[in-house]
Amino acid sequence: MLSIKDNLRKVRRLIISAAIRSLAKPAGISASSLLIIAPHPDDEVLACGGLIALKNTKNARVSVVFLTEGEASHKGCCNASSDKVAFARRQLAVESGKILGLKTEDMFWLGLPDGNIPDRKEVGFKQTLKRLAKLIDEVKPCEIYVPHYHDCWPDHEAASTVARFALREINSDCDLFYYPVWIWHNLRIRSLPELLKTKIVCINIGPVLDKKKAAVEHYLSALNPDCGKPFCGILPQGFVNHFQYDYEIFFKSDNCVNPNLHT
Repeated sequence: MLSIKDNLRKVRRLIISAAIRSLAKPAGISASSLLIIAPHPDDEVLACGGLIALKNTKNARVSVVFLTEGEASHKGCCNASSDKVAFARRQLAVESGKILGLKTEDMFWLGLPDGNIPDRKEVGFKQTLKRLAKLIDEVKPCEIYVPHYHDCWPDHEAASTVARFALREINSDCDLFYYPVWIWHNLRIRSLPELLKTKIVCINIGPVLDKKKAAVEHYLSALNPDCGKPFCGILPQGFVNHFQYDYEIFFKSDNCVNPNLHT
């Protein structure tokens, strides 16, 4: 039986989900190239798995840069070393990507510390910004997808900030989209009005939903033999349900050259 606090959390999540989804406007899929910036292996599939698969049906170039290897997902859980977890999660990213049509040569790894992606004014931020800006300039995507700046997880919000500074660094004219992951689970009601001011779009992924579900399941079903838990860590109950719809939600920025740098 759920406690009063748990019921209130459930109601809050339902309100936030309904509000965001009700304002989302349908958007089409082009053959334009795109780059997804993922803080950890699995973020790209949860938030953008359908998008990746659809873009591949258009023969568009799809690239993903993983800022970390997700090596901290078993910290304090078992005796598995961070190197072992990192190796497993990299392999899972490659295998899940293949399900969606993502090519290994279009996957890039920055090797930042999981749980400590540098945010503004933190040590390593400028160096990370330069490395990411260089990669974006080399890939030259027409569209770029980054975690939302209110995604309610430190690594995700730091990833959003460094990505937007990198785009400003190279004066990019690509289309910028924010994707939600932890917003669905952790966002506070007081932050909802700001999100609803943004242009919200939804992309129909019905034709490739089975591929997305298979890619997600591939991540979730891979168990660490040291503890018997998924390599990606234990996700909250009901969390994955947010990513089972036949559409995906994105927030579109009006200005990529000078994106709104929330802090």
